[in-house]
Amino acid sequence: MGIYRDKFIKEMQLRGLSKSTQNAYLQSITNLVKFYNKCPSQINVEDIKNYLLHYKNSKVPGKEHAHSARSTNRLASGIRVFYKLVFKKNYSQDIPNSKAPITTPIILSKSEVKALIDGVYNIQYKVMIMAMYATGMRLSEMRHLTINDIDSKRMIINIRGGKGARDREAVLSPMLLAALRTQWRLKPFKETKYIFSPTNNPHSAILDKPISHTSVTYALNVATKSAGIKKKLLHTF
Repeated sequence: MGIYRDKFIKEMQLRGLSKSTQNAYLQSITNLVKFYNKCPSQINVEDIKNYLLHYKNSKVPGKEHAHSARSTNRLASGIRVFYKLVFKKNYSQDIPNSKAPITTPIILSKSEVKALIDGVYNIQYKVMIMAMYATGMRLSEMRHLTINDIDSKRMIINIRGGKGARDREAVLSPMLLAALRTQWRLKPFKETKYIFSPTNNPHSAILDKPISHTSVTYALNVATKSAGIKKKLLHTF
């Protein structure tokens, strides 16, 4: 797998795929190879189909339900890209995506949004949730927001490296700007470019990094329970 892995990484880097996408695709082909314990060159399209069907019908570890169509499609996508870039084989017709169920977007009422924000007592998490709902930013985009991305003169937030590695802009309201300034003023550790970063980490002296995904999801879960909201909000981020 070593030589094929190196070639795959090189091809993805040449195409400018994000690091997270590269890791996801690498994990997809790694799982396939481990399943058959074969070299990728010895795995044919029927093998891939059988593996994807097995994955789709198997239960998620620790859960009672099987893997979703979305999860199966992510796995299939990584495998298709691998064989296209490394072996020049186009499996787009042979390995179709599973049909995902049509779901309606999760939308909170104004009272629910207020209850959610009021349920957060940490100023950083409170402002982060306010900003996500005010701008439509994804959680990962919000976590990596820097002070240079806030343009108070134009009242714009520059969102860099979003989905598809595309940059875009979001409107910065006066209320959100005031909240961001308050959060920064009360921030105990300011030697960082990130607006939302760790503030108390006794296990690491390095705080110049984005706040972790785990920390934010925990805060959202606590706020959701406190507000009595039953909707699965993390899927909206």
